[in-house]
Amino acid sequence: MRIGEEDALGSMIVWLLALGASVVALVILAQGEQYLVHAAISALTALAIACFAARDNKEALATGSPAAQIGALNANYMATIWAWAALVMAVTYTFVLDWKEWWHFVLGFAAAALVCGGFARMLAASSGEPVREEKLLRISRYLAIGQLVGMAITMVGLVADRKMDKIGLTMFGERGNPPMDWAGNNAFFFGALGLVIVSWVALRSYNEAASRTAP
Repeated sequence: MRIGEEDALGSMIVWLLALGASVVALVILAQGEQYLVHAAISALTALAIACFAARDNKEALATGSPAAQIGALNANYMATIWAWAALVMAVTYTFVLDWKEWWHFVLGFAAAALVCGGFARMLAASSGEPVREEKLLRISRYLAIGQLVGMAITMVGLVADRKMDKIGLTMFGERGNPPMDWAGNNAFFFGALGLVIVSWVALRSYNEAASRTAP
């Protein structure tokens, strides 16, 4: 949400390059079975996106940006995380590792990215239309709550199902042959972590923006 088309274009190019570098690095690390480094890069990418979302929310609230524009900002960050996870899985399991169920997750992640991106456009377009804006903001709040809870449950489920055990085993020097879904689990787990944070940030911004406009 930068002022000026040139700034927006430059920011988009930087984002695309950074996310592309992350995907390439994760694919190479998957090929080399570098479990810990793969997990670290996955976590760093997701947390970096979440931190940028928190920073931009703080700036948007400080400058009095419309609630719909802030909602669109957050929906775009959510779409970015979903798209990143989908791309990591698609490239990894198309060219490097073999896991039959990968495409189910890629389709789901890609669909979530499209929904978030589409909702961001709807929110941005609703700015200045009070009735439509309020309706979309209420829906976005419910969706953010559902996503936060759903992703938190997903993280707990991955740990409970011992899908993340390979990270711990590697830390203690044990290797072996992990299930081929380990790379996808990293993207899923840390992507979920990023979505939890962005959803929480979005809810805080929604509440602050609502209190700002309350009579």
